[in-house]
Amino acid sequence: MSPERARVLVVENEEMWQEIIKDALQGSGHQVVLTATSLEEALEAIERVKELGIQVATIDANLHEGIHNGLDGKFFLETIREVAPKVKTIGLSSAKIEGVDVNLGKENCLDLADTITKI
Repeated sequence: MSPERARVLVVENEEMWQEIIKDALQGSGHQVVLTATSLEEALEAIERVKELGIQVATIDANLHEGIHNGLDGKFFLETIREVAPKVKTIGLSSAKIEGVDVNLGKENCLDLADTITKI
């Protein structure tokens, strides 16, 4: 179970969605510690997960505009599982990400804060 005030990494390429996610989390007491808008940034962020005490990562499956095969999210998930296996992961995408702790989907992003506390 994650704490009621979790430290979160948000991986999302669309600024509008990043803001919605950040507002939902911060309004519920969680702290967005780091964001990434591309696969490259997300992989760099993984190097700082332990240093920053990140407990949860939200993951968009598609981080390249126009490419919707879900491979970005899958690769990020595999990498974070290797480097920081204790970090809880939530798929926040229109596509499901196999292997995350919870696939919430963007349409349910307003349930994100409660989901983080429960996983």
